[in-house]
Amino acid sequence: MTEARPFCADLSRQNDEPLAATASRIDHWFLIEYRGLWTRDALPGSGLSDQVKQHLRDQVSSVRHGRLLFVRRPDRRRRP
Repeated sequence: MTEARPFCADLSRQNDEPLAATASRIDHWFLIEYRGLWTRDALPGSGLSDQVKQHLRDQVSSVRHGRLLFVRRPDRRRRP
């Protein structure tokens, strides 16, 4: 029989760590459907042109708490 592991919140309380406001606040998501490959840092690691990359950076920086996210629809992988 395995010993029950404590919850993360319980460990944080024991260590006097703050429990609120530790996650990033994102109010505006920019979802880009992109079929190509990208790296961990999606925008610089994509094959998009420099002009498109700059346009996306401008769009994201135009709002507070914005984030860019690349997405891929699996049902479109093998379609032209």
